[in-house]
Amino acid sequence: MPGVIGVPCSEQGRWSAFWGNLCDLDRPPGTRVIPGRGSSAAANRNLIARLALDWGAEWVFWLDDDLTFGTDTLMRLLRHDVPVVVGLSVQRHADFEPLWLHTNVSAASAFYPQPPATSRADGLVPLAACTSGGMLTRRSALEAVGGPYWWTLGKHGAPDQWCDDLDFCRQLTEAGVPIYGDPSVRLGHISHIELWPHQMPDGQWVTVIRDRAGDVITYRPMPQAQAAVSA
Repeated sequence: MPGVIGVPCSEQGRWSAFWGNLCDLDRPPGTRVIPGRGSSAAANRNLIARLALDWGAEWVFWLDDDLTFGTDTLMRLLRHDVPVVVGLSVQRHADFEPLWLHTNVSAASAFYPQPPATSRADGLVPLAACTSGGMLTRRSALEAVGGPYWWTLGKHGAPDQWCDDLDFCRQLTEAGVPIYGDPSVRLGHISHIELWPHQMPDGQWVTVIRDRAGDVITYRPMPQAQAAVSA
């Protein structure tokens, strides 16, 4: 079953941890890896999809270069006989909701607060939309959409938000292609954090951890100072 791993990054990948995981990723024989080349993630995705279909690939596994994942991630997703399935990752800012949506709109209320329960025997969760990072798309899904598959900001999303993932999911739904999530397949989402020294009202010093939006994630006390040793 030939397939493609698509990495729609620009000229330089951001995280060495991602590339290390990609090198170790188990994959079927004959799998090709196609990295993006330009500055537009949407253009890179469209090019990867076209190349994959031209080469006769039966599937494309989309990996963003800010993800980490286990060696069996791809093989576990390939076991599902569904057109689109995605692993579970979370947003990089508080409140860190899963990147799975119960309705396809660009709004915070659209995200599930936590992975929902499912009654399916295969453990999959039907989704309205999701991230493309960690998404496996079968050839039939891409052919049903027909392309172009991605638009830089999305055709229907908020004009100042990056909505290409939602737009692709909307096209899948309009083409009658269901989307599923597998909560047992999990991916890490790499993010910048800031570590700030802070003194509490009681005089205690703590280290405050902020996410990339500047919101406080948590804090922890600094180690207690040791008493000075007398000469």
